[in-house]
Amino acid sequence: PHAAKALIDAVCSLRSRIRSKGGELLVRYGSEIVFGEEPGYYETSLSKKLIQFYACKDVKVINTCGYTLWHPNDLPQDPNEWYQLAHPKQKRKKKIYQDMPTNEDDNAADIVDVSPTRFRGMSRIMGEFRKAANSIAKVRDLFNEPERLVLPALFYGEYFSDHAGVIPSLEDLMQPVSSSSENDSLFGLDEKIIGFILEAAIKKTKTDNNKEINETTALERLEEFIDEGYACVADRSKVDVSDNNSSRFSVHFSLGTLSPRAVYWKASKDGKSCKWLCSHLEMRDFFLFTTFANNHRIFCL
Repeated sequence: PHAAKALIDAVCSLRSRIRSKGGELLVRYGSEIVFGEEPGYYETSLSKKLIQFYACKDVKVINTCGYTLWHPNDLPQDPNEWYQLAHPKQKRKKKIYQDMPTNEDDNAADIVDVSPTRFRGMSRIMGEFRKAANSIAKVRDLFNEPERLVLPALFYGEYFSDHAGVIPSLEDLMQPVSSSSENDSLFGLDEKIIGFILEAAIKKTKTDNNKEINETTALERLEEFIDEGYACVADRSKVDVSDNNSSRFSVHFSLGTLSPRAVYWKASKDGKSCKWLCSHLEMRDFFLFTTFANNHRIFCL
């Protein structure tokens, strides 16, 4: 619920940004759910449970993966390709692997595969992973933000105000969770406990540093950290987030208010002094995709 509240605030901010350019963010309710995959055994287990939960309710589910720098679909597709790209000067006889199971679900085209099977053969050494990924995958370009938007004529007047749509409240978003029975709970929690968490999230409207989490504040922080030179002089040897030694992008990454790609392309254009940010994002991807690849085994020693 706390993350959902921050996402609602982010959507409200997005609507304001679009309106400032002359456009409108349309909000619609329907039988379709879109969500982003997050690395982690419990996170991926929950996403599977979410898909199964709504499958029997005739709801179309679409997942994305904007949490990482490289898109999963752009990375090597099989163990041989991983090895050959990571060790381009070594010769290796092609091995024959059993056919991987295919997803025959009607919604398969809308599902980004982040299962352990998809990352079979992925390099376990960071340097080899980065070499293989850089050899085949390009960080996808950003969408250009329009300077001005023009609404169709039918959106002016009463139609404009009546049909833009209302951004759902936290209570609206959490209704399927709060109304489900204990045996059918998405979170496996008692209804009263979910109620307490929901109530606390409603009261908490801002982060601890008293700054809202949305796209506007994320882009402001990105410009501040790079354009004002903090990234060039940040002492990365310290475990310290004060005095701009840290980018403090992690919260925005986790909520989707800032894309790793936005940081990558911004840092790339700023010169060698900010290249370390690109390097750190690649390192971050190694750990994220390692988590996807190992599933519950990530906890095994």
